[in-house]
Amino acid sequence: IAYSKGAHYSGLKTEWLDQTFRDLNGRVMKITGYNSRARKNPVRLEGVDGKEYKASTKMVIGHMKDRALSI
Repeated sequence: IAYSKGAHYSGLKTEWLDQTFRDLNGRVMKITGYNSRARKNPVRLEGVDGKEYKASTKMVIGHMKDRALSI
C-alpha cells in the first residue's frame, strides 16, 4: 500500500512493484517497497542473495527504463 501511494508522487510506476532490473554492478534487484519517510533513498530493493537495499527514485526510474528484466 505504501508503494502505490508513494510511487505515484515520486514518478515511479505502480506496476514496477515486484519487478526486477539489473544494476550497474550486474546484480539483479527486485523492487519490494517504498518508505515515504526516507528522503534520499525511499525505494526498497531486494537482491537475489536475499539482502535488502535502499535506492533513490531517480536511480530506480533510470534502471527500469534501461535495464528492466522479466524473471
